[in-house]
Amino acid sequence: MRIACSHEPLSSAILDDFKLLHVRKRLPGYGLLFETRDHLLQTLHLSLREYLTSAERSGAHTVALVPAHCELARLCLRTLREKRSGPTLDYAVKYGHVHLTAAAQALLVPGSAMDDDLNETLRMWAEAFLEPRPAKAAPAARAPAPEPERAAAAGEQ
Repeated sequence: MRIACSHEPLSSAILDDFKLLHVRKRLPGYGLLFETRDHLLQTLHLSLREYLTSAERSGAHTVALVPAHCELARLCLRTLREKRSGPTLDYAVKYGHVHLTAAAQALLVPGSAMDDDLNETLRMWAEAFLEPRPAKAAPAARAPAPEPERAAAAGEQ
């Protein structure tokens, strides 16, 4: 149910690029609770998404948001690295960092620990965007500028 945390309905093209097209028909209640309308995978009502992402409301049926956000963050990063174009790139640029942030916010919950999935996702993004830059060569040393008194004295002679 990782697509439940997407920030907009995902098109068939995006699902295909993310290699998630096959999950569409395996969604519980596909055709009843989820549908593909105008090539966009959508819930039939926004309240279903809210229900599925709220542990208090859905209990055992809640979507595990951290792994879902981690996976979508990794898929967005892959898209950014491959420099694809089209709707998948648009989604990755708009929401990749949002998925990463949503996954990382789980660490702010008291008593939570970083699992391997989140650790790997954070590592991948850090390597992609926080790589050390090559050191620049130091500029050549310049001769000291003449002092004003010397320059004036030299001009009088």
